[in-house]
Amino acid sequence: MLAPPLLLLLLLAVPLRQAAELQLGLRGSPRGTVSPAFLSLTLDASLARQPRFITLLSNPKLRTLARGLSPGFLRFGGTSTDFLIFDPHKDSTLEEEILSGFLKSGGKVIDSVTWHHYYVNGRSATREDFLSPAVLDTFATAVRDVLEIVAATVPGKKVWLGETSSAYGGGAPQLSNTYLAGFMWLDKLGLAARQGIDVVMRQVFFGAGSYHLVDANFEPLPDYWLSLLYKRLVGTRVLEVSVVGADARRLRVYLHCTNPQHPKYREGDVTLFALNLYNVSQTLQLPRQLWSKQVDQYLLLPHGKESILSRRVQLNGRLLQMVDEETLPTLHEAALAPGSALGLPAFSYGFYVIRKAKAIACI
Repeated sequence: MLAPPLLLLLLLAVPLRQAAELQLGLRGSPRGTVSPAFLSLTLDASLARQPRFITLLSNPKLRTLARGLSPGFLRFGGTSTDFLIFDPHKDSTLEEEILSGFLKSGGKVIDSVTWHHYYVNGRSATREDFLSPAVLDTFATAVRDVLEIVAATVPGKKVWLGETSSAYGGGAPQLSNTYLAGFMWLDKLGLAARQGIDVVMRQVFFGAGSYHLVDANFEPLPDYWLSLLYKRLVGTRVLEVSVVGADARRLRVYLHCTNPQHPKYREGDVTLFALNLYNVSQTLQLPRQLWSKQVDQYLLLPHGKESILSRRVQLNGRLLQMVDEETLPTLHEAALAPGSALGLPAFSYGFYVIRKAKAIACI
């Protein structure tokens, strides 16, 4: 048995996990600006086949949930409206060639270029796919490819992600409608804005598949609450941010000016949102010049024994649910003491509003 002094020495010899240091671009111009309707929604055309289609869309609870995500565009479309016939005996044309050819022929008459993106096949997707930095990084590559084609054919044209979610084929059952799906969704919002996509349209708000924001019983799912927080806290101006002291592919960070429409916040405030793909807790340390600033935390965690496969979430320890059919809950912040490190439990994500950051791009 170890003597107490020797045990103490061994404990002191174990290195403490260092907080990853944030580097924030507060003094320069914004990296870019996105549409006020950046986070927008879709309804799949298959919904119109239901006899109760109009009744469904008239539901007061569904309308309250939709109103919470305004402003935004609503796209109505999908496979049911394509009316395409494919010849199985002919080789398919590369997507890049189709887009390039279309833009060369008619790119000048369209308002924006739209394209679709999904990470994985919903029939074979795994839990690990949703947590994989390699899978998440495929989106950045796809964006670069599209932007290069647009720049070469119709330079200056806005690019929209006209339909997107986690997994194609209606989503991944028991995965796309859980807390787990938020890693793909929040990272996609962050990367899309950083790389210059003007609008991202989420497939779907209600109805088809398992990737909806609101289920068949009009209950908001984790990605709905994540979208609501994004709308409330994140503004249109994109700022530079990086992390030192951790693998940036596993501790992913994004920075915007705070939404100026939020009643609690002012010009110059910034919103950081972060995802922890490590299986252990991580901490982020703000630059020294911001240690005196108040930070409001909005940490989203799964609620219940299902852990990250839960369909319910809590914000700073409080379960998120509607007050009644026509009232959304108040999204309560947790005020952190000045100088506090920003903590992220294993496999989690959250938002942090840094008050009085005096970001030049946000004034």
